[in-house]
Amino acid sequence: MSEQERRTSARVAVSIPARYRPEGVADARERNGTIDNISRNGLLLVAGETFPEETRLRIAFDDKQGGRHELVAAVVRSQAMGGFGVAFVHIPDATLEYVRAALGVE
Repeated sequence: MSEQERRTSARVAVSIPARYRPEGVADARERNGTIDNISRNGLLLVAGETFPEETRLRIAFDDKQGGRHELVAAVVRSQAMGGFGVAFVHIPDATLEYVRAALGVE
């Protein structure tokens, strides 16, 4: 999917506390960030750091009903102010349903 296709996906502004860590790094500590917006293809995570493009991250967050969601995403862009846009690589069905509900799509 091209950058243009990714950027045309509808985004919904949210403010969801999240935890993340690089995937495949045995001693990687879990870090805290905030999901700033979400689309059907990815999300923007605001954090105090950036990662190189294509870095895979495991991202976890809780919904308002107390459900825990975890997904794997790849960094597609980083912001100098400390945040990064990611594209979903692996998203469980329950998390996909949550994203669709947040976006108001079926």
